[in-house]
Amino acid sequence: MHIDELNAAEFNALATPQDYADYALQHNDQPLADSAVARLRRMILVDHSTPAMRVYLKNFPLDPAYSDIYKEYYRWHAAEGNGAPLRRFAEENPNYPYRLTLESDMSRARIVDSIDLLKPPVEKNFDSMATGIYQLTGRRIAFVGLQRILQQQIARGDWAGAKARWQHFGICFEDVSTDEYNALGSLLADPKAPVPDIRIAPGRYASPCPSPDGRRLYLVIPRDGNRNLIYLQPSSRKGGRWEYGGDVTLQGLEGSLTHCALAADGRQALLTIDGDIWTARVEHDTLWVVGERLPYPVNTDAVETDAYPLADGSGLLLASDRDGGHNCQPSRAYFHGDTALATDLWFIPRNATGWGEPVNLGLHVNTPYCEHSPLLSRNGRTLYFVSDGPAGLGYGDIFRVTRANTDDWSRWSQPINLGKNVNTPFEERSIAFAEGERRLYICSSTQQPGTSHLAAIPIHHDTTGNLQTLRLDLSHVGAAVQRVEVIDLTRQAIVQSLDRRQSGTAPTLHLDRSHRYAILAQAPGLFVPAVGVEAPVSRAVAPKGYTKAQVLEAAIPLGATAFSTNTHPFSLQAVADHELQQLALFLLDNPELHVQIEVHTPGSDAQQCYDISVEQAAAVRTRLAELGVDTGRIRLAGYGNVMHKAGKHPAHIAVRFLRNS
Repeated sequence: MHIDELNAAEFNALATPQDYADYALQHNDQPLADSAVARLRRMILVDHSTPAMRVYLKNFPLDPAYSDIYKEYYRWHAAEGNGAPLRRFAEENPNYPYRLTLESDMSRARIVDSIDLLKPPVEKNFDSMATGIYQLTGRRIAFVGLQRILQQQIARGDWAGAKARWQHFGICFEDVSTDEYNALGSLLADPKAPVPDIRIAPGRYASPCPSPDGRRLYLVIPRDGNRNLIYLQPSSRKGGRWEYGGDVTLQGLEGSLTHCALAADGRQALLTIDGDIWTARVEHDTLWVVGERLPYPVNTDAVETDAYPLADGSGLLLASDRDGGHNCQPSRAYFHGDTALATDLWFIPRNATGWGEPVNLGLHVNTPYCEHSPLLSRNGRTLYFVSDGPAGLGYGDIFRVTRANTDDWSRWSQPINLGKNVNTPFEERSIAFAEGERRLYICSSTQQPGTSHLAAIPIHHDTTGNLQTLRLDLSHVGAAVQRVEVIDLTRQAIVQSLDRRQSGTAPTLHLDRSHRYAILAQAPGLFVPAVGVEAPVSRAVAPKGYTKAQVLEAAIPLGATAFSTNTHPFSLQAVADHELQQLALFLLDNPELHVQIEVHTPGSDAQQCYDISVEQAAAVRTRLAELGVDTGRIRLAGYGNVMHKAGKHPAHIAVRFLRNS
């Protein structure tokens, strides 16, 4: 019975398709192995998970359902009707047994590919366009043809005419894309929304990027064969909204800039340069300094674009056509009526060593088509993005999804189209929040190729704040501070890193109220312990730096030295190393000092609390020794629950420096 309980616990901890496959292969003599394979099948047939499909086809060729699952995978590639996904399937699956079906569909795909859906529709060509839609009947791409044939009517606001023409083609969608067809009809019939506030006349620009204080609006524009970054400022003219403020010099830029997004503090930015994500430091309005190309798994050999930093620094969102997504077509193929990137939206978390495992945002967000421009509300509950997948008016519409659990990145509500007069029949290229998230900047293509217009529309979503705003006061550390790290103790991750230039200007931090944090400053010649931050807190957090004379005899709490609670003997969490390295460096710089590691453990069992205190103090000593500190200079003091029984609440772990006698 105990073994069964252990197996059940292990099974319940599985999450990814690879987890289920590994479990089934390693426990093939257990009843739960069948359950693991069944869960994979469900992820394929119900959740339409491409990663699950690939794992299943690779590992379970003897499964009784294998042939049917293989056929389903093929249908995903054939559903659109064009040739690119079929050619990709044929290349990746040379042993697919149903070759006659593949060859027949390839022949039909040549007809589909001969219909030019990229050509702007003209009313005088209505009859030929209508013939094309009839030819596409039975394939998903017929819906794209319908969007194109309605484009001019929607663009001039002829909603009644568009609705009548929509009804005319109803027979083409009785069996395929019925839901998309009906949803498009609902969009056309919606009451007319307020006209967006057009801020800038049509031009050649993209990627609106407002500063956090709303005083600057950055835009990417093509000029002289390059893409430049400019900024706008509030106009001084009566009735004006924005006016040109100046060009921004991107020092160190090599390549073509396509997208930018500012962090919550306005001092850091993420740039998309030639399909990779780079950091940049904002010196002032007219000078940004390009930093590093972010490592794997942020950047891969695929295309990464539209990176968006989360307000609390816990990670970033981006669009990427990397493997493991839900797309069956390669990027730049004839793709749902366009030559778009086959990108999905991903979350890349920060962890103790840098970047964690990417998480696909799931099927309520990602489709077999193109998703880009992720934009997450500050409280982490509402996501806006552009998608060519669900029913929309044009090449890509703006949608909104919500979630209840801000730590679950793959479970979202059904997407809601923001409707007409927000979305256009042309391409919605990029979006950004205005100050306070009360408006949404939208950069959209126009009928004139190569031009865009910028609109700002009111939006309404849950703005219940789960972030606390803190000011970082470094006056007790002094000018010597070089770096500040914000450590999320709940996630065990370094979520923000501020360099000397930034940390010297008292930045504002945005932290999740439900998490525990520690702020760790680095200053040569000083010992600066981490300061714990846990709600509710004051509006400022102030690390303190100690000189050699100031540390003597004082018990100094360590705010970031934490232990794994599910292991024995106790082991230090990875983030503890950041604080312990500073402690070791201070001891190595001051060889005349000894240190006493003091641990207090609350609890009802005095002996157990004492044993835990001693073990944890010993773990710290071991790590300091690994960092070069002589163990003869390290004393242990395990106090157990003595102080807690006396009604006092000391720090869990502290250090006391002693002069070598």
